[in-house]
Amino acid sequence: MLALIFSNAMKHSDLRIARRALGMTQKDLAARVGVVQSTIVRIERGLNRPSLRIALRLADVLGLDPATFVKDEAA
Repeated sequence: MLALIFSNAMKHSDLRIARRALGMTQKDLAARVGVVQSTIVRIERGLNRPSLRIALRLADVLGLDPATFVKDEAA
C-alpha cells in the first residue's frame, strides 16, 4: 500500500528549504500549487500530509521527484 508521506529522503523542513532555494514565499508556492497559504504552512510544519494531487503539484513546482512524497508501506 502506498502512503502519501514524506519519505526518509524528504522531511517536512526539506520542503521549506526547497521552496526558499527557489526564492519563493509560502504564499507564492500556495498560489502555484493551487492551495491556500495555510496548507503550505501546515505541510511544512508536519501537521498535514499532502494529498496525491498536492504532492504531485509540489513536486512539479519545486522541481522534485514525485516519489519524494511517497513511501511504500509494504516494504
